[in-house]
Amino acid sequence: MNHKIVMPSLLVILVTGCAGAGAPGPALPATSPVASTRETAPVTFTIIVPPRLKTKYVSASTISIEITYSPGNGKVVRNNPGVGPYNVTFDAPLGNTTYTITLYDQINGSAGTGNALATATTSFTVTRGVTNTPKVTLLGIPFTINLALAASPRPIIDGVGGSIPLTVSVLDAGVNPITGTYNSTPSLVAGGGANGLGLLVVGANPATATVSVPDNNTTVNVAYTGGGTQGDAVTYTATANTTAGVVTSNTVTLTPVGRIAFPGNSNLSTITPPAFTSTRQTKNISVNQVNGSGPPAASGCGGEATVIVTQNSPGVYTAAVTSVTSGSCAITLTGDLSQTGTINYILVG
Repeated sequence: MNHKIVMPSLLVILVTGCAGAGAPGPALPATSPVASTRETAPVTFTIIVPPRLKTKYVSASTISIEITYSPGNGKVVRNNPGVGPYNVTFDAPLGNTTYTITLYDQINGSAGTGNALATATTSFTVTRGVTNTPKVTLLGIPFTINLALAASPRPIIDGVGGSIPLTVSVLDAGVNPITGTYNSTPSLVAGGGANGLGLLVVGANPATATVSVPDNNTTVNVAYTGGGTQGDAVTYTATANTTAGVVTSNTVTLTPVGRIAFPGNSNLSTITPPAFTSTRQTKNISVNQVNGSGPPAASGCGGEATVIVTQNSPGVYTAAVTSVTSGSCAITLTGDLSQTGTINYILVG
């Protein structure tokens, strides 16, 4: 999932100059007067795509741009900005001012009914007669988080430990992948048997039950130890506290595959049933493999005995062993991920 919060980073360049200075595209005047007695100067915000990115990476859901600033309590909104670059020109107070730029998926910015897609806040000083060009990176706002645990390699109880990729896909409100740093950092948590079984690892950091995923370049893996007991499972869920509330991902579960075991024999992987006393005699032997995908395959014994393994329920099977000739041999049952169990066959008489 594969969804991850990803909206490419956009550069916001502020340009100010004397009246009559050209701007690269149509612009919108302020929607409310500057509530301040401070002097003002024309300011143009130009939101452009960095040269290394293509225009198609800009969220296609952007319908309006809103810029608020303080002191001055001003607000500027531009609707239907098109493909970009986006230009918004207005008179802003001279001196140090804090600006917040937000993209929305509906018209009228925060006054409309839409969702915020990306935002950034910066402070800088507007000076008359000079060009101010601070650069601001807009951060995508998480709206949906999707988790996907790799199907391979599958973990094995009592098996060899390993690393299992866990994909975290973060989307904005327009279902667009967000690239770069997220406005709100998702927290990914492993729960339900995680200790020593399926902890989370980011980069070269130690394995832990909780990790942060600040951007779409963060690689997350599950560090499986090869330990655990029959029936163990670990769940993974991510949350992010955004301006619109808490965003919660889907839950994925790590289900280790068990060894072949015989529940009537203390769950050991080898069993020696009572000896057969005649030919064409059948003994039913219970066989388990937690999270197995189907009946184990039987082999060995040549013509001494026949074996048919059937499934009773997921992970629960019956091996019907029928005697053919006298003697002894080992029947091998091979389940998922090459896990094996042995039935020792003996016919006397």
